[in-house]
Amino acid sequence: MKRPLWLVGTAGFIVLLHGAARALGWADHTSVVAGMPLSNLSPILGPAFIVLHLVVVIVAPTLAVAALLDALLRRAHRPLVPTSNDDLVP
Repeated sequence: MKRPLWLVGTAGFIVLLHGAARALGWADHTSVVAGMPLSNLSPILGPAFIVLHLVVVIVAPTLAVAALLDALLRRAHRPLVPTSNDDLVP
């Protein structure tokens, strides 16, 4: 059961990073793409925020769906009632 938790944790961490970057004002630095940098850090922070935003939009939901599917498939393949004949199988 570690894999679904790891996937959800990673997706949550990515979302937290995006929220922190937005709170720090990195979104304002995306104006460098239009040729109007706000500061000397805009050529670094602008593209970094764009990449982080794409990761949040594409990767985080994919990880969350993968965790859900993995948990459902593990539950579907787990026997509901253990049989006593399992010890007899070589």
